[in-house]
Amino acid sequence: MVTKKLFVITLVCIFSSHLVFITVADAKIKSQGMSKEEVIENWQAFQANQHSLKPGAHFPFMKIFEDASKKYTISLPLLIAVAMGESDFQIRAKSDAGCHGIMQIKYPSTANDLGVTDKEKLYDPEVNIHAGAAYLSQLIDKYEDDLFRAVVAYNYGPNAISKKGSIPDGATWYAGYIYEKLQVVLSGRYQKANKLLVFEFSTYNQAKKYLIKWGDRLKIPFIILKSSHYTYDLYITHETSEEREKFAALFQESTGLSPLGLETIKPL
Repeated sequence: MVTKKLFVITLVCIFSSHLVFITVADAKIKSQGMSKEEVIENWQAFQANQHSLKPGAHFPFMKIFEDASKKYTISLPLLIAVAMGESDFQIRAKSDAGCHGIMQIKYPSTANDLGVTDKEKLYDPEVNIHAGAAYLSQLIDKYEDDLFRAVVAYNYGPNAISKKGSIPDGATWYAGYIYEKLQVVLSGRYQKANKLLVFEFSTYNQAKKYLIKWGDRLKIPFIILKSSHYTYDLYITHETSEEREKFAALFQESTGLSPLGLETIKPL
């Protein structure tokens, strides 16, 4: 247990389940990430300018995203950001909740509502992206162009999110997670790279706090991705095996902890 001036952080590593839980007494330490209010304000700012903003780079399946964006009148950066956050553009991504493909369409309920009755079709990028765009468009209409609530409902389901009521904490942090992917899309910083799993966190905000703490200190390139079993996973990105070993060694030396991904790498 490490005690600092205004908060206490307890770090427990459960390697059998590969989960890392961090309890923070003060959950709104701005230096550690966005507060709930800031998440909402950021979405409102994007909403006001969404139609003038364009992706900063070329992304996987770009032509399909462009076509779907035009067909369903959705911001192209927003559509790409949701796909990045949901699957990192993995065609055959599948979650424990029965969501499939690039846009993580739930089968059979949501898929059937969107006209997709064959589960295998959800692994067709064009079918999946258009289904996701159609669903997001429906949610934007339902929440009267409130992008924050539409994005939250994309993950939590529209039955769990009211038009005006309070939003669950976990749903707010999901919106913050997608917002940060949106910033990657707009800036063009996205680069497909090899990844080494560091830890799995139970919420996005926990993963973000850890990234800020060690990313700034060690200058290691971290990213956060939502997993198929709904944890938020912190990865080290690297281009070569030499970089992987260098960053992993630096992380171990500085934290005394071993990245989980090293456990899956068998020695030669």
